[in-house]
Amino acid sequence: MIDYTSLETAIVTALAPLRSANVDVMAWPELEIEFAKPFADSRLTVVYHSSEYGGPISASQVNSDETVSMQIMIEARTLRKPFGIYQLKAAVLEKLVGLQVPNWTKLIPAKFDMSERSEKGGVWCYNLVMKTKAVSQQEVNDDLPIYASLTSISATYGVQ
Repeated sequence: MIDYTSLETAIVTALAPLRSANVDVMAWPELEIEFAKPFADSRLTVVYHSSEYGGPISASQVNSDETVSMQIMIEARTLRKPFGIYQLKAAVLEKLVGLQVPNWTKLIPAKFDMSERSEKGGVWCYNLVMKTKAVSQQEVNDDLPIYASLTSISATYGVQ
């Protein structure tokens, strides 16, 4: 089974040196109330975003490539000033592009876009999506029947 938590943790650890520049770095919290806590100047929040699966690699178990998107939410009160959105994006890319977490391929950037701008507090919010790949292994249920054709399915279940 794929361990998304260790991937999140590795990314947070790689970004941790940015804390010395007054940047909050964290994994997406379990409780929404924790996310609502205020931050000083800027914040990076890491979370598993999505998966895409490739075709099967083997038949005994369903092994396939799983391309995982990890989202880094970049929040800052400025765009262009020191440690505003633009500088944070560059700093995050510097820390993450090519980072290889055990059992994963190297991280590569996939997308960067504006999420929202909070009218309260004037916070800019952008999302940087990084992709990596691993082999996903799923157990096969051997108790499922194998059908030679739709005719045999119809006959078994009385569907006409």
